[in-house]
Amino acid sequence: MIQVFQRHYREALGQRRQVAATNLKKPLVFLAIGTVAFLALAVVMAPPDKPSSYYFYKDGYMVTYLSAGFLGLASIFSGVCFNLSRTRTDFLRFFWLVAAAGFAFLFLDELFEFHEMADRWLATVSVPEGFRHWNDIAVILYGVVAFLIMAGFLPELFRYPRVVEMMGMAFLFYFIHTLVDSTQEPRTDLSAIIEESAKVFCAEYLAISMFVASLGMKAAAKLLREK
Repeated sequence: MIQVFQRHYREALGQRRQVAATNLKKPLVFLAIGTVAFLALAVVMAPPDKPSSYYFYKDGYMVTYLSAGFLGLASIFSGVCFNLSRTRTDFLRFFWLVAAAGFAFLFLDELFEFHEMADRWLATVSVPEGFRHWNDIAVILYGVVAFLIMAGFLPELFRYPRVVEMMGMAFLFYFIHTLVDSTQEPRTDLSAIIEESAKVFCAEYLAISMFVASLGMKAAAKLLREK
């Protein structure tokens, strides 16, 4: 099992060195500026009689739709990657199918609040010591499951340039989101804005990582045709 993993890892690194990384510096800068501008607008547009974080902590409003939109894009790009890998026979290609399903679930969760519902269903059950709500545990479990899946398919993530790097950025913002969400009680204006902004950027980098992977796959297919 370890030898198979090492073989796939070496093959992935070999392909990574052959595929030219797409220059995404300008698009990423513009996207980041646009996202920050959107979040700033959400603060400015808060009703006069409401806190400035109104559109951040109120699920179902503009900031929620933005993060859900990025998760939806991540699911679509993952599906594209799975389709582009259809000629392969190794099991690693199924990472993209798992990712597409996972991002689709998170997209629906963001819109329909599945983990918040679970928190309400378990309201009568004592929360383990060290946690405030079952909701916090659910969010942490999402990250743990994602990390374990990524670890199992790690060679596939290294196969294409900048995919791991973008995923790393997503996990950084996930960590910030989860840390603020799990430790700030009571919630403040500032903590809500930081928490939800980090979630938006997490979803954004997940979408970017899947988009970058699709570009890498197309570049790899082009190289294969030219040989």
